[in-house]
Amino acid sequence: MLTLPTRAPMLDAAALDAIRSFERRQRFWPRFGLGPDGPDFTGRKVLEVGCGLGERCLDVAVRGAARVVGVDPFAESVTAAQQTLAKYPALAGVVEYRLCTVHDLDERDFDAVVSENTFEHILDVPETLAAIRERLRPGGRAYIGFGPLYHGPFGDHGWMQKALPLGGRWPLPWGHVVVPRRWLLRRMERFYQLPVRDTTDWPFLNLNRKTVGEFRQLFRDSGMRSVYARCNANERWKGHLSGLIGRLPLLDKYFTLNMYDILEK
Repeated sequence: MLTLPTRAPMLDAAALDAIRSFERRQRFWPRFGLGPDGPDFTGRKVLEVGCGLGERCLDVAVRGAARVVGVDPFAESVTAAQQTLAKYPALAGVVEYRLCTVHDLDERDFDAVVSENTFEHILDVPETLAAIRERLRPGGRAYIGFGPLYHGPFGDHGWMQKALPLGGRWPLPWGHVVVPRRWLLRRMERFYQLPVRDTTDWPFLNLNRKTVGEFRQLFRDSGMRSVYARCNANERWKGHLSGLIGRLPLLDKYFTLNMYDILEK
């Protein structure tokens, strides 16, 4: 049960339950080793990088944040997030969504940064981490959780699997990794009826194909201190099994489902 801070916005029980249900489904905060209450955002100014449909910003707001800014480069996502926010008038003065990236923000005084299921799509990871660091106050923390990673069994997010033979009915784990790249792209073009040049430049969300080892190095080189790091955070059996197999030499690349890291400026 989420314990609301004293400065949480005044929302009726139905509105609070609707926002809480998102966290109950995602279990974002416990995967950082935090309880269901998550970090203490009371009176804080928080930025979400890759806000998508905006639910995480609402979750942060009801945890007491004084101001929450969500940024996303996709107009459809920001429009949907603003429509969702309109359902909660009490949060209108707290939450704000912007059509931009973190690089476009002039503000440099955020107490915390949150990013959920975004870093596997970011093509300029070192530059994005630098931009996050610049916008954090000293001592501020970035909570970065994302997955599935590309080289995992379903790291294509299902987009490429559907284009493979029987992909829509019988998913093929690692199919996007083992089949020849050119053949896969041609299959995708025929399946989606759209030009598909690469996984880093196609009509859907990009996939940067970075490995768990590459992400670890990028976090070490970010200029921020690692406070917490966890891979394969999953309450289901597949997360536990992948965690065990991923400890074997050379197999972590293919058996890392997700990463949850806290970085401190």
